[in-house]
Amino acid sequence: MGKYICVDQEERFRILRVIAGSTNYVTMEAFDEKKNRECFLKVHEITDKKDEDYRENNLLREGSFRFSYPFIEEIYGSFKGCSPMGDPLVGVCGEYVRGQDLEEYRESLEKKIQKVDISEEDAERIILRQIYEFLHGMEYYLRYANPPYLHRDLKPANIMILPSEDVKIVDFDYAHISGSTDTIYVGGHGVGFSRGYASPRVLRYERGQPDTFPGEQEEIYAAGRILFFWLNGKPYFENAEMGEKENGERYKTLESKDQTLYWNNPNLAYSHKAERFHRKYREKRYEKLMEILRKMCSDPSSEDAYRNISDVKTDMKNFLLEYCGNSCKTFERYFDLPFLLDGNEDANIEDAPMVAYGIFGADAFLSAKVLAKNSMRDILMDKRKVMTVYNRDHKIWYLPALGMQVERENIQGEDTREIRNGDIFIVNGKKIRFTIG
Repeated sequence: MGKYICVDQEERFRILRVIAGSTNYVTMEAFDEKKNRECFLKVHEITDKKDEDYRENNLLREGSFRFSYPFIEEIYGSFKGCSPMGDPLVGVCGEYVRGQDLEEYRESLEKKIQKVDISEEDAERIILRQIYEFLHGMEYYLRYANPPYLHRDLKPANIMILPSEDVKIVDFDYAHISGSTDTIYVGGHGVGFSRGYASPRVLRYERGQPDTFPGEQEEIYAAGRILFFWLNGKPYFENAEMGEKENGERYKTLESKDQTLYWNNPNLAYSHKAERFHRKYREKRYEKLMEILRKMCSDPSSEDAYRNISDVKTDMKNFLLEYCGNSCKTFERYFDLPFLLDGNEDANIEDAPMVAYGIFGADAFLSAKVLAKNSMRDILMDKRKVMTVYNRDHKIWYLPALGMQVERENIQGEDTREIRNGDIFIVNGKKIRFTIG
């Protein structure tokens, strides 16, 4: 604590707290003196060992997955520098996400239910909203580029629940572009895929079979098993089915032909066993939800298996609407994500702020508009959308357009997605100044 990681011979990151350390990576909470913001660091000491090159490459690659979206951890970039002891290291710097991972959160939520601190009905609505946010986040990174970006290690430990109970998908160090073979090795440490959530097709992967390269359907499978955990508070597979022996040891490799392992058992690999769900989910009210989970985890070669995340999200929205008795007002109260709506103008503009922006330069112009609660507007530069602003809880927030790098020039306090009066942003070398009032 208090020591610095140096970058370009300058004291850049002040260590606030070491979160975890291993032979692979050290993670920590730090303060970026240059950007004047708290951040999350994941670093690895650079060595001459060839078998450790992948760790360095993972961090450098993770630094390129720079999404700007409410439900995805924001990565600021990767760097090379020196530890406080002067040892060379490589690292990635990102948003510091406060909260609990889904495993921790689900356990604490269950305790609240047992203590009657929250009703089962309210807890379920929170869970369903979080699932809906999670699917929005998945759709964003899967649709961000073509070919799509893949996370490749979706599991409860890589989903954070914020104090607001909103969702953040984190840890993209195993992510890569679909179709790339650079990091396809799954027999060892090259790919994250975790047992219990990884698709059986991935765990049975044999090098040289391009039709089994991880793709969007493998992401959907992992998400389906995560949704089971979210709803039931436990994994779908038993420990033995995931390769955990009674003495706590694990199968060292994935090459065993043991039929008790879920990826080797055709009756288990893509199963949807109703008896593994909580009793209430077998009721008719949840019939469509169960069908969604079944199709998410179906054999990818079957006709009714989901092939893209957008279909999953659409079916989930239809289920949630039915869950609300087909009442749009009830749906809006529990499940609407107001900052993701398009042009939702609230008739009541009382107390709504005026949002004005001007672009510095020869083509400078000023645009001003009252932004009603839950409504959005696009910010244009050279007739091209560079960001979207929205009114959430009477505060103005922004979302960069796909492919746009938006940097805040002046940081007032903590750097968040909120826009404050007088804030200046830099996009493509030009400056945008906002007036909120």
